[in-house]
Amino acid sequence: MRLLTLKNDTRKEAIGVFVSNYFTNTLNLYGMTARGADWRDDDAQTLRFEQLLKILPAQSDSVQTFTLVDYGCGYGAFLKHLDKHKIRANYLGIDCTKVMVETSSVFFKERNDCRFICSDSLQEPTDYTVVSGTFNYKDKLDQGLWQDHVLACLDNINEYTCKGIAFNLLTSYSDADKMRDHLFYANPGFFFDYCKKNYAKNVTLLHDYGAYEFTILVRK
Repeated sequence: MRLLTLKNDTRKEAIGVFVSNYFTNTLNLYGMTARGADWRDDDAQTLRFEQLLKILPAQSDSVQTFTLVDYGCGYGAFLKHLDKHKIRANYLGIDCTKVMVETSSVFFKERNDCRFICSDSLQEPTDYTVVSGTFNYKDKLDQGLWQDHVLACLDNINEYTCKGIAFNLLTSYSDADKMRDHLFYANPGFFFDYCKKNYAKNVTLLHDYGAYEFTILVRK
């Protein structure tokens, strides 16, 4: 992939194309399932979602509904997870894969508390943003270049998110024999430090839930 010589906007567009192509294929192969969003199975997907929920306020009948962006929403699985926990939110799912957005829009068409748009960036204010698995697939892209892309996406998310951000990444502490060349394995210490210095003072690193990844919670 010859993306090093491209300007940032063009590079982001090029990245969006190959990511979209990949997830279009997974959805076509496996449908609205965990594997359709490139997760191993439902348990793996649910485990990640449970960590992301920790950024959200405790729910009660007196709590007002908040706004939530699901960045890289896929087919809307996190929205169904919110329903499972009876968490009320004005939900916006964004994804660069058109077929994912179209599928989600049809599936949830009867609801007035959610909407889906095809985009590679956040462009409106929100209380909370969650990102699950969106940054894992880098194809043949250079590790450093992909990390720059991830940081650019997080900077965009931080700019528009008012209360809290939660995201996960595969960990560089994974067993070497289980690591795959097409996936991005991040240094958790680097991302903790970056969020602490650039986003908020209250940052939590979760690396103890039995997966080859970590979750970062940024509370503003």
